[in-house]
Parts: sequence; structure tokens; C-alpha cells
Amino acid sequence: MIKSARLTLLATSLLALPVSALAGVSDWANNPGGRMRIVALSPDSTGKVEGVIEIEPTPGWITYWREPGDAGMPPQLTLAPQNGYTVSRLDFPVPQRFDQNGVSDIGYDAPVALPFTLNATGKAGDELDATVFIGVCKEICVPFQAELSTSLVSFEDASVRPILEAAKTHLPEKPSSEFFAEKLKVGADGKTVSVTVGLPDVQEKPEFYLTGPDGYVYFDPLLQRADMGKVIATFPLDSLPRQYSFSGKTWRLLVKSGARAMETPLVFD
Repeated sequence: MIKSARLTLLATSLLALPVSALAGVSDWANNPGGRMRIVALSPDSTGKVEGVIEIEPTPGWITYWREPGDAGMPPQLTLAPQNGYTVSRLDFPVPQRFDQNGVSDIGYDAPVALPFTLNATGKAGDELDATVFIGVCKEICVPFQAELSTSLVSFEDASVRPILEAAKTHLPEKPSSEFFAEKLKVGADGKTVSVTVGLPDVQEKPEFYLTGPDGYVYFDPLLQRADMGKVIATFPLDSLPRQYSFSGKTWRLLVKSGARAMETPLVFD
């Protein structure tokens, strides 16, 4: 089933005032739906900075994955140009699917850390000033925006690095010889997409999240057993942007199988 993540939110945005803290860790920004902060290591020899956005939803609330589902807003990280850094990666731990009253959301109902990587552009400074925009949701969905600041001086690396390393353990694994996905294939009528997936446990029913154009995510494919521990997952495409061309496009597939999860980009021929 296709899900559009670009529905109108139901409450006005709550903007947190700029905050700062000790080196490597910003202060918490607070909202009725939760709180968040950034944690960052000092730059390495190439100017690369690694860090995380820590988000703690209020009990009973959720925050969102990179494709939120029927409602909500994916997290966004925007840097102040004067700092001299650009965002090269923003990664997401394995999410959950929340189905209630005919609405499907994808995200997290517990504290979560989103790892990010920054690259220096020219002469980078010792400060990191970021605007983070997320959605938090209970009965209504509330945009939550905060301006977060911290120093990138190395004093706090010893306490920051364990936070970053712990966050990475919750990311989906990369494809392997026993857990992988082959090329996407478009049905003859253009109304389905299928992919052959190798599973580590064919007895455990897998869970699929196929993300296509921005705002589109597909669940619940039709499954057909193949040989050698593989299944063929066929996703009906309820709709796509008008005159959408598959050629050369990259979609992403996340598969959960038992206690494991694998995510990979898939390119159409």
C-alpha cells in the first residue's frame, strides 16, 4: 500500500529559542511532545564531523522515520552557512510501524539517536549551529523546531564518542550473502514493483518498507517463495507522480526479519 507523508500537520509549529552547551553537546530543546539535542565529535584530520541528533519523545508520543507514513514530517538538519559545514549523511535506526484508526505511521515511540556526518567546506570553524526540525505526534502531529549550538573543540570527545557508537548499533545492517535484495523489476503494466530478497530466516514473516519518490512508502507486498532461502516481494503501486519514469531512479528497501534488519538502495535499469 502506498502512503503519502506530505499531509498537512494539525498544529502550529513550536519554535525553541537558540541554546548552547559545553563542547560537543548542546542543551536540550523542549516541546510538549518531547525534547532533543545534538551531540558531535570534533573534526577529524579531513574536516569530517560525526554526531547524532538525540530525540526523546514524551511517553505516549512518537517521532518519525525518514518517510513518516500517513502523516508527520521527516527529520531535517540544517546548518548555519557561516560554520563552514554541509550535511553529507543523516542515518536512521530501524523504525516501527504504528497502525491506528486506519492511519499508518513509521517512527519511534522511545528515545532515538540519528547519526549524521558533516563535511567541511573551505575554512570550517569551531562552532556548530544547527536548526533541527522534527515531527512529534500523539492525537495530533506537532512540528518541533529548535536552534541548537555547540562547540566542536575536542574537550568532550571522550564522553561524546560512546553516544555516537551506541547510536550506530541501532542502524540496519548492510546487505550480505545471506541477507540481500536483488534489482527492482517493474511489472508489465507498470502497476507493480517486485524484488527478490534473500532472508536469514525464511520461517519468520518479514516486514518490508519500500520507499520511492519523496513522500511515498509501500508496505505489505505479496510474497512468493523462491529457491535458496529467497522470497519474491511484489508491491502494488496505488499511485505515483504523474508521468513518473522509473529509469535510473533509486529507491530504498528496508527489510526486517526476526531480530535483524537490512537496508539497501536499489536502482532501476
